[in-house]
Formats: sequence, structure tokens, C-alpha cells
Amino acid sequence: MRSSFTKDNVALLLVDHQTAVIDRLVKVPPPEAVKANAVALARAARRFGVPIVLSCSAEQHNGMLIPELEEAAPDDYRERIERQTTVDAFDDPRVSAAVRATGRTHLVVAGVGSEVCGFNTALGARREGYDVQFAVDACGTLTEFYHDIVLRRLESEGVRLATTPMILSGLVTSFGGADGLEIVRILAEAGRTGR
Repeated sequence: MRSSFTKDNVALLLVDHQTAVIDRLVKVPPPEAVKANAVALARAARRFGVPIVLSCSAEQHNGMLIPELEEAAPDDYRERIERQTTVDAFDDPRVSAAVRATGRTHLVVAGVGSEVCGFNTALGARREGYDVQFAVDACGTLTEFYHDIVLRRLESEGVRLATTPMILSGLVTSFGGADGLEIVRILAEAGRTGR
């Protein structure tokens, strides 16, 4: 049995949550929900000391990472890794080195679109030996059919599927303390923007 994801063993990798990519390619889940969930993951990671690696692809064509990510994780945003050609972010040695440098064995991955950078990066992380959770609601594509096929294939490859609330609730042991209340607040704010 694989071990649980905790704030002490997990890192977060967000890939290609860029303005033009979301506008062109994300219909399912709704784009506002995808953005809200990616931001919720980043906000919670920052709050709980979970390392964050942000990567983008060819900003001159695909736009900048969404500004909400800059607000949620400004240091990580400044250190984002821009890839020019790789689909699997792990094929870029700077991305794989940045994830390795976190020292974490578990990885939450979300990539836009789900069937391209999300799918390939999650599989790349598995090949590198990470226990991977794919944040299904922080990724998107053009149709429900595409999204469903991606999820079925990832699951068959040993990637765990999870929603943002599942991932974030795993960072706390109780909703009664300050940490739990912060998770509830982050999730509530994501819901108000379209989760």
C-alpha cells in the first residue's frame, strides 16, 4: 500500500496554467473552475510550507501564467520555469531538477490541458519514481470525452486521481484548528469563483 500525501512529503507542480492556453483549450471543467482550483492548491501549499514548482510553455505564444497564481505564490511565480518545446515538463532538466530539489517523494500535478502537458507530466513524474496525485479539477480540455479518457489512462498507469478538496483536506488532521479553518476558507473562496 502506498503512503499518504501529507504536507511533509508532498510538493506541488503546476504546468501551463497560462492565459491564452486556458482561453483556447479549456472548456471542461469550466475555465474559471480550473483557475480557481489551481490557485487554491497554490495558496494552500504556500500556507503549509509545501514546495511549489511552476512551469509554463512559450509565454510569447501561450501568454503568461494566470495573474492569480502570481498573487497566490509570488516567489514561485518569479522563479517559474519556461519551457520552449517540451510537452512533459519532466523532459526539461530544469523542471525535474527543481522538483528533485524539494526532497519530496509525493507530487501533486495539475497541467493545462489535461490530455497534453497534464497527462504527459504526470506520467513523467511516475517514471521519475514519484507517487503522483493528479488534480483532476485543476486541469482542463475541450470535451468531457477527452478529460475522461485522460483520467482513465492515468489511473491505469498508477497515478492517483484526486479533487482539490481531497488534496487540501489531506494537509490537515482536523477542521477544528487554525489549519483546518484555513483550508475551509481557501476552499470556500475557490467555490465562490466557480469550483
